Amino acid sequence: MSETAQYLAIDQVAAQLKTTELNVLMHIKRGLLSGQEQDGRWVIAADSLQAFLASPGHKKSNVIVCKNHGCGSGCGSCG
Repeated sequence: MSETAQYLAIDQVAAQLKTTELNVLMHIKRGLLSGQEQDGRWVIAADSLQAFLASPGHKKSNVIVCKNHGCGSGCGSCG
């Protein structure tokens, strides 16, 4: 991500997506959002969020991706 990119706090992104902060982190892990840790807090690139929201499949991918929170996919990524 570039130094001039605007970033949003993870709680802001979670609220906008109507999901949890953990789910936002899982979206970063899956490459659906671009984020990084700054000073011990996760931030998400605003342009990444806008691209995600504009993508045709964003509502489908907005489901909880963590098996401990209901998707039951058995991916094991939550430990």
